Amino acid sequence: LDGVTVIRKRPVLLTVIAVSLVFGLFSEGFDRLWTAHLLQSFSLPSIGPFKPVVWFGILAVATSLLSIAGNELVRRRVDLTQHRGVTRSLFVSDGLLIGGLAVFALSGNVYVAIAAFLLASASREVHYPLATAWANQSIDSRVRATVLSINSQMNAFGQVAGGPVIGLIGRAVSLRAALLAASLVLTPVLFLYARTLGKHQPKDVGEAAPAEAVAGE
Repeated sequence: LDGVTVIRKRPVLLTVIAVSLVFGLFSEGFDRLWTAHLLQSFSLPSIGPFKPVVWFGILAVATSLLSIAGNELVRRRVDLTQHRGVTRSLFVSDGLLIGGLAVFALSGNVYVAIAAFLLASASREVHYPLATAWANQSIDSRVRATVLSINSQMNAFGQVAGGPVIGLIGRAVSLRAALLAASLVLTPVLFLYARTLGKHQPKDVGEAAPAEAVAGE
């Protein structure tokens, strides 16, 4: 009850919860369909004697390296205790995620699709520490665990609700249409960021977790 009360009293936390819900709506469909899209929509270039499955190992390593680079850039350039700086960074990272996903869904060139996938995946990994810092800015330590749990549950609810719908689009229309739908589902987060930049700005981080701890999560 204390956690819900804090969320109701602090409008920015309602925005945080809404973003988590939207992320859940998008993520389940993307996670389940991107592999099938690469295998069915493209002919992956051969890499010597190796089978196409090697490509997925390469993509995983490349995504990890790009994510490390992106998070290091955030660590150096963004003050994780400042509402506006973190919100702007989320706007940029999620904008890149939406654009990368849309290009991945629509491109007919395998190399463009791979580049777009890497951009989307790395941007998504950058989102998480930023979103954690964003939430912690408005949560007192006594209810932090509860509020973050509610936040995670909203993300899970979004996955349960959105995954089957995007899957049905993939089955009834095409994988490209389903992935494009996933990118469109995510676009409201940009409006949410823009709105909170204009209306809400926590006065102080207060008892929020230290920036270093948040970045480590």
